[in-house]
This record gives sequence, structure tokens and C-alpha cells, in this order.
Amino acid sequence: MDEKERILRLLEDGKISAEEAIRLLELLTKKEKRASFFDIFEEIPEVINEIFIKIGDSLKSHQETLFLSPRNKIIIENVGGDTQIFGKDISEIKIERRGLAKINSEKDFLKISSLKGDMKIETNYDTEIEISTIRGDFSLFSIKKKIVFQTASGKIFGKDISGKIKGETISGNMEFMIDDFSEIDLHTKSGDIFLELKEDTEAILEFYGNREKMICDFPLEVIEEREEYLKGIINKPKNLIKIRNELGRLKIRKR
Repeated sequence: MDEKERILRLLEDGKISAEEAIRLLELLTKKEKRASFFDIFEEIPEVINEIFIKIGDSLKSHQETLFLSPRNKIIIENVGGDTQIFGKDISEIKIERRGLAKINSEKDFLKISSLKGDMKIETNYDTEIEISTIRGDFSLFSIKKKIVFQTASGKIFGKDISGKIKGETISGNMEFMIDDFSEIDLHTKSGDIFLELKEDTEAILEFYGNREKMICDFPLEVIEEREEYLKGIINKPKNLIKIRNELGRLKIRKR
């Protein structure tokens, strides 16, 4: 019996809680020191599915609404379930959630670890958002500072987004409607990426992937080109857009 099986057996026997099982699996993953984000997350879903079966759907019935003081950053670790995050001109954090989640409140950041269930979060639009998820969709609205995410599957959607956007995913599409940005850095194995940019966007585009699967509605001044790599200028060279898309499509359209 390996370490993962021991954790699942302890959970099944009621000797540890589902939350403790997740924490042990996280520690085990760090201990294994796999080579990359993609290697780690491709192994986890099978184990998580077993936990879902053992704890059943009863967690869905647990609902609550929380009001917390503002933080500079919100960190979300989500195993399953959909999450919506709304940036607003407010001085508090409102969380509506279903299922099992643990919330750690520190001076500068709020950390939410969710096992299963959907969440809706309202926060100030200048809050930094950091997301790690196994499965489930994320939707972000009017976040103006910084978004960082790592996902195994599920759709990532953002509307009226500004600042810095950096993310990695194995599968699942990304779609962002962007106002202003300092940097966009996206990497996917098999999903599609859709970017909607303002007509006066000024940027350097670096694209790693199949050129035949890239569509850009902007006039693109190509300054470097080789197999599965293109570097070009949209209007003027200012901010950076870096896209690595191994199997999916890239479409850049005008707002």
C-alpha cells in the first residue's frame, strides 16, 4: 500500500477528515518534487475523484456567507467546483460558498482552500488574485491589478481585466476581455486561448505553437519567425503578450 492509498484508507475509516486528507495529499505532492506544474496536476485528479466518492454529495448542502476585512491578495486553492470573483469599489470581502472550505486570514492575504462546492467572491478591484485548481470553472470580472493561475481543467474566463495576467493550464479554454495590461503570459497544453484587446493596444506578441492555429485580427508586423515560433508587433512595441499553446488554438480579436 503506497502513501496515497494509506491516506484514502484513513479517510474511509473516519480517522481523518476530508480537509486533513487534502492537506496530506498536498504535502505528499510537494515531497515527490515532480518536474513541473503539468506533471503534478496530471496525477492528482484520480485521487481526488476517490475522495469525492467517499465523502459523497452531502457537502453541497453546507452554505454560508462571510464578510471579511480587505486584503491585498486572495489565494484560492480549489479541488472542485466553480468560482466567480467580482472586483468592485468596496472595502470588504464577501464570500458566498457551498461545500467544504477552509479560510486562513493573514495580515496581507486571505487563503481559501476548497474541497468541493461553488464560490462567489466580491472584493476590491485592486486585489491580487492567485488561483490553483484541479477542476471547475473560474470567472473573473473587473480585476485590475494581477491574476495568477494554475489549473488542471476547467474554463478560465475574464471580463474587464487589467494589469498582469499569468497562467498555466493542462486543458480547458481561456478567454479574456482585456482593458489595459502590463503583461500577458499564458501557457496551455491542449486548450484554446481567446484574447479580446482594445483597438489601440500596443504590444509585442511572442507565440509558441502551431502558426496555422493562430488568428490575429490586428495588423501584425512580424520581426522574427521560425518553426512553431512567431514574434511580432501589434501597433507599437510596448507591453508583452507571451503565449505558449502546444495543441490548441489562439485567437486575438479587437474589442
